[in-house]
Amino acid sequence: MSERRTTAYILGIAFIALLLVLAAYLGRLASGASESDWAKQNEIVLSSLPLYPGATEARAPYSTGEPYPNAGAKAAENGLFKSYWTTHTYKLPVGARPDLVLGFYSRQLAGWSPQAVQGATCEILYRRERALLDLKACDDSLTLSVNYQEFDV
Repeated sequence: MSERRTTAYILGIAFIALLLVLAAYLGRLASGASESDWAKQNEIVLSSLPLYPGATEARAPYSTGEPYPNAGAKAAENGLFKSYWTTHTYKLPVGARPDLVLGFYSRQLAGWSPQAVQGATCEILYRRERALLDLKACDDSLTLSVNYQEFDV
C-alpha cells in the first residue's frame, strides 16, 4: 500500500472517530441528565451520611436541576439539566448550635474534603471523588444537599 493511501485511511478513521465522539457528546447534551436516575444516585450518597443525633425530618426530600452554564433561562423551560441536587431537611434538637453540628460532621465525614463557603458561618461544602455535599446548619435546621457527580475529574 502506498504511503499516500495509508495516510488517507488513517485520516478517514480519525475523522470517523471524531464524528462518533461529537455525536456522543451532542446526544448527552441534548438528552440532559435523567432526574430519577440522578436522584437515585444522590440518595445512595445521602443514605451513607450520618444524621446529627436528635435531628428529625422537617420536610420531604426533593431534587432540583442544575442547568448547563450557558443554558440560561431556557434550561428550566425545557428541563435540560446537567445534573440534579437532592436535598433532605431536618429540624435540629434544642441547643444544637451551628458550630456543634458542623463539628460533628467534620469528625464523621472521613474521606470527604471540606471546602469553606466564603462568608458563611453555618455552611460548609464537602467533596468526595465526584460527589459534592452542601451542608447547612442554620436557624435550627439541618440541610444536606448532594450532587453525586457535580465535579468532572
